[in-house]
Amino acid sequence: MIYNFKNIIEKKKFLKKSKNKIFDFIIIGTGPAAYVLYEHLNKKNKNILIIEKGNLNYSENIETKDKQSLIANENYKIKKNSRISALGGTGNIWAGVSSYIEKFEMYSRWDKNKNLWPITHNEIIKYYKKLKSKYLFKNLSLINDLNKRNRDNKFVRKRSFFSNEEPYRFNNLDHYKESDLLINTKVKYLNDFKGKTSIELDDNKTKIYSKNILVCCGGLETNFLILRSVHNQKLKNVKNKSIVGRYFMDHPKFQLGIVKPTKSNLRFLRDVVLKNYNKWIEYKGISLSQDIQVKKKLLNSYVRFEKYLFIELVNKIKKRKYLNYIF
Repeated sequence: MIYNFKNIIEKKKFLKKSKNKIFDFIIIGTGPAAYVLYEHLNKKNKNILIIEKGNLNYSENIETKDKQSLIANENYKIKKNSRISALGGTGNIWAGVSSYIEKFEMYSRWDKNKNLWPITHNEIIKYYKKLKSKYLFKNLSLINDLNKRNRDNKFVRKRSFFSNEEPYRFNNLDHYKESDLLINTKVKYLNDFKGKTSIELDDNKTKIYSKNILVCCGGLETNFLILRSVHNQKLKNVKNKSIVGRYFMDHPKFQLGIVKPTKSNLRFLRDVVLKNYNKWIEYKGISLSQDIQVKKKLLNSYVRFEKYLFIELVNKIKKRKYLNYIF
């Protein structure tokens, strides 16, 4: 059942119903990760509560009132409040575009051979295989093909981005009909006081208990929630708290220039421009090589080609002419 916490009557109704109740799982967020996890757990007949900060309609939750930019110049602007909170999360707007993570991207650039993830790359591949057919991710043979092609160039490597023409929708309300779904409900803290795991809402008085809490509210919101909880001494036993929020990659997007096809760049253009085949859309990007990323302690840096290409820059990068300038 859906409970809108902006409606006082609905909020009281849920709190009365769940008084003294301990859920098996609380899932915070309703984006792709939450969607997949919920489906898996629901098959096991678990008692699950789903919490969404936004509404059911993402078009009503795009925050654009504050025009102030975090970074701004004539070509590059980021709106301070432009994130989406709604059923389905950013799955509503990302068009299903994805790219598979590579093994070396999971390792620290500062501590040699230290895996920053709690699982291995082989485990990720195993789960990719389970997800690809149902949720419309592309065949994993792409990784092997890319690795073969990237072996020849020690400076730059190609990276593929792909999407189905009709991407999977993660805002299907019927998906959650067997559990309680709270909307317009913001979680302020995670709490592990005396071994009892709970969440605290931003009304500063509501606690909901659960045996397990799965935080799936996006990269920024997940880190804000964990750091806020640690800072206020709500999460005293959390592991790896020193790395929370440290490993982010900015992704500025702006037009560098326009390229006209010539005999010298035609082969490159054919390789990187948007392609459409068998209901799949694919386009390429370039990344610095694994050796350079590790040596220079860079995280997962790449340029993604979409509508416009700037071959002049690419050619100079390949020749290492502007290597020092880039770093």
